[in-house]
Amino acid sequence: MQLEPLQKPHPPIWVGGASDGALRRVARHADAWHPVRGRVRWLRDAAAMAEASVFALSSRFEGFGMVLVEAGLAGCDLVGSDLGGIRDMVGHGKTGRVVPPNDPGALAEVLTDCLARPEAALKRGAAARQKALEYLSRRKREMNDFQERFSSLVA
Repeated sequence: MQLEPLQKPHPPIWVGGASDGALRRVARHADAWHPVRGRVRWLRDAAAMAEASVFALSSRFEGFGMVLVEAGLAGCDLVGSDLGGIRDMVGHGKTGRVVPPNDPGALAEVLTDCLARPEAALKRGAAARQKALEYLSRRKREMNDFQERFSSLVA
């Protein structure tokens, strides 16, 4: 099933993460920058992702990053550090883009490009949504298989 890209003109820029204090300072400074002024918001829950067109996970260490599946379901173009499980969801150029970990310059360059070329970001966002749906469908099948096997052992 082919999904159409979500239309999100001039989206807000959501900032969130484990280090609330530092990230809030970054968000405050980013909001003062003219090209994004008035668009920076603090991400409180996954529902807010529906308003975003790009989602970045700039981890230094990361397993899978389930938040990427959530962002993909929202149709976000995905940007993530080139680490372990992040690569599984962020297919470079297909569902998003990967950047070297701990390289804020590369991250800024990719995010700027995503915002400058919204048509490409929407296309990658639609692909990310499709990939997230496939991932969740596969996990559901795996859980059903596990439940059947476990039930047969205890019966």
